[in-house]
Amino acid sequence: MIDDTHDPGRASWVVSANGHAAFPMKALRAHGVNVCLGTDSLASNNSLDMRAEMREAQALMTPVMLVLMTPWLFASAIVADPNGTFSTALSLIPPVNTFAMMVRLSTTTPPPSWQVGLSVVIGIASAYVTIWFAAKIFKVGLLMHGKAPDFATLIRWAKAA
Repeated sequence: MIDDTHDPGRASWVVSANGHAAFPMKALRAHGVNVCLGTDSLASNNSLDMRAEMREAQALMTPVMLVLMTPWLFASAIVADPNGTFSTALSLIPPVNTFAMMVRLSTTTPPPSWQVGLSVVIGIASAYVTIWFAAKIFKVGLLMHGKAPDFATLIRWAKAA
């Protein structure tokens, strides 16, 4: 049996000019060659276990996606009463304000223009605060590695920076 290992971090030459991988993955698989992806870089936290990092990233995506899907879960309620208290509140609470406002704008009775403007200002301000918070965490945690930090550690790092 023939095996081949491809490390995308070490072989930047395998990407063609149009950005597609030039590595003949399909041809090798068609001929019975076992092909695997691997990394020995910071992408795998120097643990050489790319699967563990992918599982961790997937676990962290679930709460983020639940928050971002909130307006779509309540889309029928927003469309039923686009200028009601619930719809207005949801369109002013980050990070779902932009999505909820888009649902409100697509209805037959769009929201007042001041609410649209306020939603934009709140969205920009929350993006600024999020970037500021992430920069503080990054400044402190840049050289940290090993076990992933919990939420309390992230808050402690933000206060320390």
